[in-house]
Amino acid sequence: MQTFLSRLFFLTGALLPLHGAMTVFLPSEVRYWKEIVLVIFVGVALAQEIIRFRKKEKVSFLWSEVLAFLFSIWLFFLVVTASDQTTALIAARYLGWGFLLFLSVARILNSYTTETRQIFFQFFLRGFLLGCGFSVLFGIWAKHLGGFEILQNFYSPTISSWVPGQILPLYHETGSFIRMQGMSSGPTEFAHLLLAGLFLLPFARLSQVWKVILSFLFLWGIGASFTRTAWILAFAWMLYFSVQYVRLNKKNILLIVGIFILGGVGIFSFHKDLRQNIFQRVGSSEHLTRPLQALRLGFKEPLTGSLGQIGPAARIHNLHTRDDDQALIAENVFVDYFAQTGIIGFLLAVGFFGALFVESDRRAWPFLIAVLIAFNVATLLDMTPIALSFFLIFDFFVKIRTMRLETS
Repeated sequence: MQTFLSRLFFLTGALLPLHGAMTVFLPSEVRYWKEIVLVIFVGVALAQEIIRFRKKEKVSFLWSEVLAFLFSIWLFFLVVTASDQTTALIAARYLGWGFLLFLSVARILNSYTTETRQIFFQFFLRGFLLGCGFSVLFGIWAKHLGGFEILQNFYSPTISSWVPGQILPLYHETGSFIRMQGMSSGPTEFAHLLLAGLFLLPFARLSQVWKVILSFLFLWGIGASFTRTAWILAFAWMLYFSVQYVRLNKKNILLIVGIFILGGVGIFSFHKDLRQNIFQRVGSSEHLTRPLQALRLGFKEPLTGSLGQIGPAARIHNLHTRDDDQALIAENVFVDYFAQTGIIGFLLAVGFFGALFVESDRRAWPFLIAVLIAFNVATLLDMTPIALSFFLIFDFFVKIRTMRLETS
């Protein structure tokens, strides 16, 4: 079983950054690979719990596991009592996917020693970093080496879950720019998966040369994704990496920060199209008005929320009933929790993320803080590869109480 799980963690980590390309190039049925992986994890977890019960072993639960379980139960209740159960079930899939995965993997890891959990973590890391690396290389080939021209007729036959009325293209244009999306389903998903890879690099058992190569590769991809939040968090990662891992002295850290600031100012000063595009996108008021609209919707049903009335589920519903996929997007994960699951779901979700900090080693906190910042500017968990990646990482952080920075 240990060998099987090691391979499963490796394969899951490797495929998550490649999901978009798999959907574009492979038969549409392949998009269900994530469901298969989740069913396997749930099945293994249930089997191990049954074995524990029969052996009358003492069972213990972390608060994060309890809250993930309660959130899943609450979602199930909301689906059962919903007037439109189909749409509610689709919404529950996006909102509860990660919690169910976290609970299943947490119970699986509970059957193994800390050392074995470290082995599983390293298998996941190798796969995930390898997948992210291939994703960036594909993006560079597609954008800069003629790949778009060669593959311009390839589109996914599957309707995008994030934008139900659109098929998945190979690239994403914003004005005069093509935002790199690598092998992911879009530039935002691409950038935040690379961010996860950046924050995980210090924990990977890789040579310093490979860590430097992957760092520059991931930073290149994040920059080319044109995802502003990811840019800011990547800069924060460089500070974290310098202080906690490389252990440079304060003078050198300030020098590095100054170089990056001056470089950024220089790019914006001389690149007119880039400067205009960024300010046009920053000037959009939708990032402020959408969360407020979602909050108003939540206050209409503050106890139970309005499951499925916003987000991808609402878009899919509108597409089928009105041939129009327009629907409100909360633009904030926690506002989304409140609007769709009410105050009970909101408190359970907030409690879960609070428990992650209490139960994780402090070395994991920079990643958790970056995740919370990103969650507050986008409904990232609606993008399934991000949700699965992040919740798997949460599992390892809470189950490996002493995280090691690998320096070899």
